Amino acid sequence: SIENQNQFKGIFNGILGRKLDFAIDDSLLSQEIDKNSLYQEIFKLTQLINSNKTDLSLKKMGLRVSASSEELKNIIFKKDQQKIIIDNLSKEINMFKTQEKQIRDFEKEKEKIDKLNKLLINQDELNTYIYNNYPEYIELSSNQIMNLDSIFNLLKDDEALLYFVSDFSATLIVLITNNDIIVSRIELTSDEINSHINRIRESFDLTDVYSIRDIKPFPIESSQLLYKELIGNTLFEEVLTSKKHLFIVPNGIFYSLPFSALIDDKILTDEERNNYSNLPWLINKFSFSILPSIHSLKIFRSRYILESNSSLETFIGIGNPLFQDIEKIEEKEISFNQIFSKGRLADTSLISQFSQLPETQTELTMIAENFSKNNVQLYFQKEATESMIKNLNFKNTDVIAFSTH
Repeated sequence: SIENQNQFKGIFNGILGRKLDFAIDDSLLSQEIDKNSLYQEIFKLTQLINSNKTDLSLKKMGLRVSASSEELKNIIFKKDQQKIIIDNLSKEINMFKTQEKQIRDFEKEKEKIDKLNKLLINQDELNTYIYNNYPEYIELSSNQIMNLDSIFNLLKDDEALLYFVSDFSATLIVLITNNDIIVSRIELTSDEINSHINRIRESFDLTDVYSIRDIKPFPIESSQLLYKELIGNTLFEEVLTSKKHLFIVPNGIFYSLPFSALIDDKILTDEERNNYSNLPWLINKFSFSILPSIHSLKIFRSRYILESNSSLETFIGIGNPLFQDIEKIEEKEISFNQIFSKGRLADTSLISQFSQLPETQTELTMIAENFSKNNVQLYFQKEATESMIKNLNFKNTDVIAFSTH
């Protein structure tokens, strides 16, 4: 480990305590002979740091939901439920052992120990069954540490991967392409980043919104600051100009950051600030894939290669429903309370007064171009109704898209 080499002493200050105090000197990084080995070590360490309980539970939850086999779903659910019982039994047994002999209920204690042992045996049997019958799940759910060369081989020329580690002292950002790795350390702490994320998310909150006047303004400054620090910094800027797709591996607070809502940190005109559609949103510059872990890139990419010969073939698209009959009618303000005044179901007579959504038809038509014309069904205007949808047969449809805004 380069942590033990004299020339790198002090670089990883308290790394086991999860302190991101990488005092990386620019002059040190300019030594090409040491740079790659240093970054390899940093990359491995960041993966180890991020292997915490929260991230693992999120990964497992996602795997359970996305499991393709009903049998596997049930087994995973059973394992999770048994694990809760095992943990509770272990606590109860430990409590028994701390009691004085004269008050210990040895018979009840033995009963719980027997129950615990049976559950542990059953867990081993379930694990063996999964290992033998669902090897892909084992690979997906294992927290494997990836090396840089394997990531290089998985990325295309126009792709990059962003990986984050953050705590109370600083934030480390790792940018990987198919032939290089760049590491940026910024002074923003997890608390500071979380504060800006909360401002962005609060602007999306419609809890107390009853009309268009109640919608909170979008925090452009917070969005631009996060863009500048996390993605648009000078270290990354030149590399990302040739990239079209970003794989983002968030952790902790970054799970709640809507990356597509970040804004380029250029100086904005008054016209841009007053019209959100004119803002340089990050989603207009890159397409995104959010990954649960770095290792999942290998799984998803290999799965894509295996399934390339059995691509999706049939498509149903529903959008641009018939709202106002009169074109260019002045937009009418309708409060959310009015729409749901009859309870949980929306008032369709009010919804029918909404503005037309021709862009949704354009969007669906563009998506449909990826399919054979004979395998496409598009429903717009008078055909885009609840009764029509209820009468459709979706059984043999690969992709169903509702374009709503």
